[in-house]
Amino acid sequence: MVWEMAMPRANLALKITNWCNLNCAHCCERSHANEPFNLMPIDKIERYICEFKDMGIPVWDYVTFTGGETMAPYYIGQHKYIPTVADICAKNNMSASFKTNALWGNNVILSASILKSLADIAHKHDRQISLDISIDEYHGNMNAATNVVNQIMNSQYLSAAIPVSFVGLNTPASQYKYQEFANILRQRGIHVGQMDTDGSIIMSKGDNLNVMFYENGTLLRLGRAADNNLTQRIPSGHTDLTNGDCLEITNTNKAILNYKFTTDAKDKTVGQIYNELLQHKR
Repeated sequence: MVWEMAMPRANLALKITNWCNLNCAHCCERSHANEPFNLMPIDKIERYICEFKDMGIPVWDYVTFTGGETMAPYYIGQHKYIPTVADICAKNNMSASFKTNALWGNNVILSASILKSLADIAHKHDRQISLDISIDEYHGNMNAATNVVNQIMNSQYLSAAIPVSFVGLNTPASQYKYQEFANILRQRGIHVGQMDTDGSIIMSKGDNLNVMFYENGTLLRLGRAADNNLTQRIPSGHTDLTNGDCLEITNTNKAILNYKFTTDAKDKTVGQIYNELLQHKR
């Protein structure tokens, strides 16, 4: 296949909302609490995932859900939305990865509900469901994120089902924030090991183990990051991802490749969208 030579692997990201309960200065999406929820319809999510799985090219075995804040449905009483999405992924032999600011960790009842619902699906399908928590100099979520990790590490049922990853920026301030965060986890009785060569870190508490990853990102010349002159590089036709490129589909029916090329998704299949974006790259 022609795209197999150009992009041997691809990752699918679905932006399910632009609503967020933070208003960060570096947000490339300009997400904030005044944005409408406008959740991506579940039937559309299922269609994209099924089509992505059947595209005929080597792909990642997980789907990334991003926003905005991916746990937004819980804030408006739609408690079945996220579990349903995770279940759709699992039924298609794909894992779900949710990017979150984890502020819901400040609400003990809400966080317990979120974590148990995700763990139930993971155990049901024997397919882990991961959380990617942003920890950097712009997010004031240290306490909430610590609460989430501590809840997971206090339960073998949760720690076996929900690996936790942390996403930062390649800046000294973000590195300092991560070290501060690791120290707070240690104060909660969580052992945080040294980073391995593949970026993995073992966390343990009692008999419970969890493998977390710490990833460094860069700011793109988009949204408030550009407004506030916080960008570190201009997006090019090819990102620095080592294993392929990201096909992102937003809740407003736009498809984005590498944050540079866009197309209107409408009623096209994922393969058609991907091929159209690929032609732009040539």
